[in-house]
Amino acid sequence: MKDPERDALRKCILELLKKGHVHYTDIEKKAVATCLRFATSNTVRKQFYHYLLVNGYVERVSRGIYKMTEKGDRLLEILTWNIQIPRNRTSFQNSHTSHKN
Repeated sequence: MKDPERDALRKCILELLKKGHVHYTDIEKKAVATCLRFATSNTVRKQFYHYLLVNGYVERVSRGIYKMTEKGDRLLEILTWNIQIPRNRTSFQNSHTSHKN
């Protein structure tokens, strides 16, 4: 999985958790069904348990029930406002230099 795909999957999971306390199976089912074509049960599980939970973006409320932390809310904001940098730097530079007189 590439970085943009990983970020998109993390954003999808956090958006599902934004609603409050959510059961993990609901998160997994909705993420696989609606979020992204490359999201499988395995990729969702890995991002959830091995990244979001371990790094404090999500916390366990009770057995199988999770919620997003303040840290997770900040990550979601960053992922939502992520600015795409043009891949072709010359076209980016040319578009800015053409306005000079």
